Amino acid sequence: MLSCKEVATILSTGEPRGGMRRFHLRFHLMMCQHCRRFERQLKALATGLRDHVDRTVESSEARLSGLVQEIVQRESRD
Repeated sequence: MLSCKEVATILSTGEPRGGMRRFHLRFHLMMCQHCRRFERQLKALATGLRDHVDRTVESSEARLSGLVQEIVQRESRD
């Protein structure tokens, strides 16, 4: 069986999980509540970061659009 340290490394680095490695990982997660919690925390963190980046991009696009409109208005006045 994999150790908790090995499982944490696999989960956090996104190592390929094929064949027996995946079986051992799933088996460990089935038996270890601490590693299951760690996996849930990593997923929540990834989701939160993804949402933050999406909001930041949308905000930047809106700001850029406002600046472009302002420049166009200034150009049309001149």
